[in-house]
Amino acid sequence: MLQPDEDAPTGVPPILHSVFAKGPFETCVDCGAGLLDAWTPYAVEKVIRQGEVVLEFAICVDCQIVILREFSEESIDRIREYTAGTLNQSDEIDRILEVLGHQTEDRLGTPPPPTPAPDRCQRCGAQDDAYTREHSIGGILIGDRLIANVSSLCGKCSDGLDQVLSQKTREAHDDFIERNFPGVPAELDLPVGAIGL
Repeated sequence: MLQPDEDAPTGVPPILHSVFAKGPFETCVDCGAGLLDAWTPYAVEKVIRQGEVVLEFAICVDCQIVILREFSEESIDRIREYTAGTLNQSDEIDRILEVLGHQTEDRLGTPPPPTPAPDRCQRCGAQDDAYTREHSIGGILIGDRLIANVSSLCGKCSDGLDQVLSQKTREAHDDFIERNFPGVPAELDLPVGAIGL
């Protein structure tokens, strides 16, 4: 199992804390497994609209693998293509795919140094009202250690990402949302993040 560098900075960055639990995510949203004391990679994703978190979750790698098996290979390739050449986003996808057991040419190396909360979209660089209006952030951690830089996508790029996905992949995403967030209205139109789901 993947283990982070013992000299890597510890402590979940506050930007990846749960605003509802007022601290780091402790369990996987899908299976309930503990996250902070385990050596299992997990992703945190948040959707922020008008400065308020409207959806947030942490999901362990085991549950991600189950869900990603439902994603089409075409969609995974399109995600990588859509994010290629954008402020290391493609590298982050490679790191995530490696953690999830997908083949990639890149190796998961030393965890990145702590980075400030993203203030712009990593794909298009937007830092304007559109970014403030809606964006998603995500990170990959093991225990309390960040293993990939916190990433961010504006609402427009999240919508663009959704457009490159196959129907099969969209259905897998929708099933995940319905299963884990039964009170979320269907018309809320939650984006598909490149980090989590």
